Amino acid sequence: MDDNGFMAKFSSVDHFFIFVFILVFALTAFWQYIWAFRPIQNLMKKKWLNHLGLAFINLLLLRIIFAGSALWAARLASRHHWGVFQNVETGFMFSAVFTVIFLDWMSYYLHRIYHAVPFLWNIHRVHHTDTEVESTTGVRFHPLEQVITTLWKGMFIVLLGAPFSGVFIYEAILIAANLFNHSNARISKWLEPWVRLLFVTPDMHRVHHSSEPKETNSNFGFILSFWDRAQMTYQADSRKGQDKIVLGLEVYREAEDQALTSLLKQPFLGPNGKFKWSNLLDNGRAAQGKAAKA
Repeated sequence: MDDNGFMAKFSSVDHFFIFVFILVFALTAFWQYIWAFRPIQNLMKKKWLNHLGLAFINLLLLRIIFAGSALWAARLASRHHWGVFQNVETGFMFSAVFTVIFLDWMSYYLHRIYHAVPFLWNIHRVHHTDTEVESTTGVRFHPLEQVITTLWKGMFIVLLGAPFSGVFIYEAILIAANLFNHSNARISKWLEPWVRLLFVTPDMHRVHHSSEPKETNSNFGFILSFWDRAQMTYQADSRKGQDKIVLGLEVYREAEDQALTSLLKQPFLGPNGKFKWSNLLDNGRAAQGKAAKA
């Protein structure tokens, strides 16, 4: 099937992405229930409502601004013949696979930037203040982060001239990977290292959600584990071991900090807990306590 056929066949992409989300969410939720890695203390239903509410806000916002997702950039590149793949003859399979790998690589670098730039960290920090990481943590992103991430991906999609099919496949895999990587599910000790050779696993990504700065500045990958190994940001395990990792940050650890309204306000809260728009640009990173660049 060529790219035009692929685009026509999956014209209602939102429905397909929602289907992927529901399917993978159901599978990971069931997996967490029957074989949890660690007990979850919080009220799961309330937490899920907060995280899914945030995901719904993000879905509406991206629909309003970008007509849905990064696919708007692929349509733009195709319509105006922008980018490499729109002007160089390549096979359907090669361009699609290359797009998936390339976008995962660029997402790895953006993740590192979120941790390195103070005002971007203030936004991304919302994802890291979850003290009990499980599958819905994979959709716990502030709306501002979703907009920035979509613009970042859109820029590289246009420069690459990425085909609609490749971006479509990447976005579907990313939805599944985010739910899987953040899940509180246990993988057999003999199997996990083999899966980790190629893909980011829950054990690998759990280290990234540690409260220790050195550990949260490791394992930035989303889908492929290769990028962390190649860029020397890979850490096999927590210093304390998987069972004793303290998740989250040293700030926003109370139950009320996990409410939807709090998640929306956190980038704008100062060290005294007061809301102020200028706190977003706070270069002192005062509100994050000792968890610098976490």
